Amino acid sequence: MKHIKKFLLLFITVVMTIILFEIFLLFTNIDTKLLGHALYYQVADLKVHRVSNDSNRLYELIPSSSAIFEGVNPKETKYSNRIVSINSLGFRDRERNKTKSDGIFRIIILGGSNTYGATVSNKDTYPTIMQKLLDRQFPDKFEVWNAGISAYVMSQKVAYADYIIREFNPDLIIFQVHNEERRAFLYGEGFTRLFKKNKELYLENIPLLFSNNPTLLKIHYYLVLHSRVYRLIITEINNIIIKNINNWHENGKLEDSYAKIINKYDAYGDTISKKDFDNFLNNNNNIKVIILDPNGQIYCNPDEYKEHKNIEYFSLCSQNKSEEYKEIHPPSYVYEWYAEELVKMFINRKYINITK
Repeated sequence: MKHIKKFLLLFITVVMTIILFEIFLLFTNIDTKLLGHALYYQVADLKVHRVSNDSNRLYELIPSSSAIFEGVNPKETKYSNRIVSINSLGFRDRERNKTKSDGIFRIIILGGSNTYGATVSNKDTYPTIMQKLLDRQFPDKFEVWNAGISAYVMSQKVAYADYIIREFNPDLIIFQVHNEERRAFLYGEGFTRLFKKNKELYLENIPLLFSNNPTLLKIHYYLVLHSRVYRLIITEINNIIIKNINNWHENGKLEDSYAKIINKYDAYGDTISKKDFDNFLNNNNNIKVIILDPNGQIYCNPDEYKEHKNIEYFSLCSQNKSEEYKEIHPPSYVYEWYAEELVKMFINRKYINITK
């Protein structure tokens, strides 16, 4: 009997300690703050970026901001510094009217750094060049908006697309694909409020690194969502594992183990992106959607999008061109080729209505 009482007392003490610790973490948010070391960050062109109120997008461009940045492709011939200007609607683009004029076919291109134009000035992003080409052939018929934001993965693009459809009434949406895995946060900015608004971010950034057991994974996901104490413990365990794996990897050891650990951090982000994109397509089957692969030498004939009837895949296959055409951040003359090829595709496949 004495042993039972001791056990019950110990059990109650442990439970009360956990509850008090949960309350402490609730008020201090230490479990979330400690995640900062494990997050993935977007570090480019920070002067024109800010944290977003949308906890799915995480960050966005600052309307009416501008800056000059260093960092161009080594083969760039036009300039050594880039001019970046964001319009009043938050796009890296010329000024646009929110309301679409009669007779205008509005194309909005979502993407990561390739569409944003990470190594070129505003005038040389491929959406801007497409606008010029279409203006020459079909004056006052088309708008091509650049909605690219560096490091955006599909889940972020989908959240942005929902906003764009609601606010700007596009006729055609283009998703440039390349970035995969988990979402990036904006480097040097606060992130804890985003986790408060979107608990899915915990699942994306606190993987179970030491087991693949399905039952344990289900328990893990449940506890990650509902227990701050558990989140704190697993985050610290993960940090120790990552630190040791990084040290071994730097010393040329455990290459396979390093890759497996990194893949675990990335896997849930891909799951979220696929789920969000499928939901987007199902909820917007009246919108024309194109998937654009700028590095088509890898995915010239994909099957992953064929299950959806309202999308088409455009691939810029560049096997026969020089190496810079295969780079994700190419010089400006490669973007000129992008634009020329895309305009040809749109016209040949009748994706743009030139009779409007």
